[in-house]
Amino acid sequence: LAAGAATFRLKDNSILKATLPALDTQWLLKLLRKHAVEFSAQGPSRWRAALVILLPFGYLGACGYMLWRLTNDQGFNGGRELPAASAGADDDLMVPAVSFADVAGLPRVKAQVAEVVDCLRRPERYARLGARPPRGLLLVGPPGTGKTLLAKAVAAECGVPFLCCSGSEFVEVFVGRGAKRVRTLFDEAARRAPCVVFIDELDAVGGARSGRGGGSEEHEHTLNQLLAAMDGVTSTARVLVMGATNRLKALDAALVRPGRFDRVLTLQLPDEAGRRDVLAVHARRAPLEEREGTLRAVAARTAGWSGAELANLANEAAIGAARAGRDAVTRGDFDDALAEYARARAARAAPDTAADLDQFAANFMRGLQQASATAGGSIDDNE
Repeated sequence: LAAGAATFRLKDNSILKATLPALDTQWLLKLLRKHAVEFSAQGPSRWRAALVILLPFGYLGACGYMLWRLTNDQGFNGGRELPAASAGADDDLMVPAVSFADVAGLPRVKAQVAEVVDCLRRPERYARLGARPPRGLLLVGPPGTGKTLLAKAVAAECGVPFLCCSGSEFVEVFVGRGAKRVRTLFDEAARRAPCVVFIDELDAVGGARSGRGGGSEEHEHTLNQLLAAMDGVTSTARVLVMGATNRLKALDAALVRPGRFDRVLTLQLPDEAGRRDVLAVHARRAPLEEREGTLRAVAARTAGWSGAELANLANEAAIGAARAGRDAVTRGDFDDALAEYARARAARAAPDTAADLDQFAANFMRGLQQASATAGGSIDDNE
């Protein structure tokens, strides 16, 4: 007997094969035994039986391997932790190709950072007076003010490798993985010392801990490892740690104290003179008609703009000149870029619904009333 078929050996030793209809197996066995018919049944093959037994174990093994890869520091993508080169690679390849000449609009901050660079270049000048170079610099400012550019310029001026990572890269679900990444970062920094370690979006990993114990256990482990590493427990001598954030109040107090971040530098939006200097840096390779007059006029019309926005404006003006087939960038190209920027921002800030429009009108009238009260006048609500 086999699945759906039967083979009979007759008295004359002839073989007869027949296909069985769908029958009750128990009923067929009883019928064969009743008539004393000798029979044998063919069971499933051994490899199928082994497959049925081993399949659950293979599934559990695959799940365990996936869990190990997730909890391992490498992850599924083979690891992309640090810009660490292989052993024997040239460290000069990691030195950024920028300098303080590429940083404009931040004269006070630039002077303080230049002093730190001098401390790293000539430590004996300060050591004879009992001073040591700052261990960490924290750059605080709105987006686009040049925090990353300034950190790269520090590494370039010192001529040392630049290890850059984002604070969000240390935020993980599994406990211990973020702390391991911090150790890997500072171990690599110690191996390449002297160097500059730059952590962007520091508030993602250095946020204030909850005093009630309701915070994330992984976040606290990662932050504690970062604090220990910055204290020099993992041999971070000759390593300058730089961080960047636009939310200083969100950082943990233990992280921003002196000894970890000795200097907290605030990067403000550039004033008119600073905006002209930023435009001059980003337009230095572009042929401008009436360069000084154009830069002054554009700087006067871009109050409140960040360095990144000014760089994008200069680039858009150059693209407009190339589109028109001109050999130089004119003031009209900057005017067109400014107009396009204004239209894009107006569309972004425009109210979408009637409720948004009413809220916008109410906020506008409230602002007028406050301005009138400050000036000593009055504005009727029905006007």
